[in-house]
Amino acid sequence: MSEDSSIRVEAHRVAFDMVNGETITLPARYGQFHDEEGIVLPKCEIFFGPFKKTRERVEMRRVHRRYFGSDHKAVLAELPNIPMDGWKKIGEVKTIYYVRRGTRAPGGYHHGYQRRGSGFWTWRTPGRHPTLSENGKIYKLSLGSGCLVDDRGYRYP
Repeated sequence: MSEDSSIRVEAHRVAFDMVNGETITLPARYGQFHDEEGIVLPKCEIFFGPFKKTRERVEMRRVHRRYFGSDHKAVLAELPNIPMDGWKKIGEVKTIYYVRRGTRAPGGYHHGYQRRGSGFWTWRTPGRHPTLSENGKIYKLSLGSGCLVDDRGYRYP
């Protein structure tokens, strides 16, 4: 990705509580990749995988400064190739846990998905479910159209 990429490595130490009761914890070297503007990656899909930080300083775009904080010292990250097809569904996500990067709101967070009806986990839009998929070493959380994930974190669903 180029220095002016809209993709950011937002978090690390990611885990998922699945609807089936299983907990999936990603390796410590994995980060959470997101393109809030949807320029390079779909904005309602969050990707997770290994990455490497370089020592090369980069100037943050405004959208990055809002997320990380204006005094965060950003460096260029080398991301894996993120496939657009060939994903294998793992299951439905009940809660995501992550440690947010940056100086604006660092620390551990979690986001639960609302339970509705007779024991089924659903999105706020009926008929859609949060899903986790994998393709090799890369994972994808599909949030569905109309999601809102921004500098304040996972806001909808």
